[in-house]
Amino acid sequence: MKWIREVIAQPDTNTARETVADILPTLKNLCAKGMASREKVWAALTETERATFSELTAKPLALADNPPEPEPAETAPERETIAAEDSEKLRDIARVWWPKYYPEQLQTLITQMFGWGAPGTRYYAATITAWLVGEDELVRSRITKLMQLRPEGGASC
Repeated sequence: MKWIREVIAQPDTNTARETVADILPTLKNLCAKGMASREKVWAALTETERATFSELTAKPLALADNPPEPEPAETAPERETIAAEDSEKLRDIARVWWPKYYPEQLQTLITQMFGWGAPGTRYYAATITAWLVGEDELVRSRITKLMQLRPEGGASC
């Protein structure tokens, strides 16, 4: 958690993204080996810290001098994944409903994202953030914006 807070405190966004690219494989490895709990670390961060870290990880850098770390030999515990139906709902919120409701009817988008039985209430924020990495920039930016607007007291998973 200390690493995450140091990264998001960086005044230069490019430096922060480079640092995230350097430490993210180590953080993932620690969680995969059970030395840290992704959910506990995520829960210990403030909403602002989560949003900032998510933005820094949403656009991974392709650095020639920073090759990806090899996969660990051990099998990592299975990560929670977003169901195909919920993935489609999230994409629809970003692509179909966003242009119709943003910004005048923002509450409607928030309800679609976090209302009873909506995708934003079924998964941990970290799971949605991890899913966003594989999505296009439009979906990433709009769903990230909604995640930042998550109602206080809303469900954490």
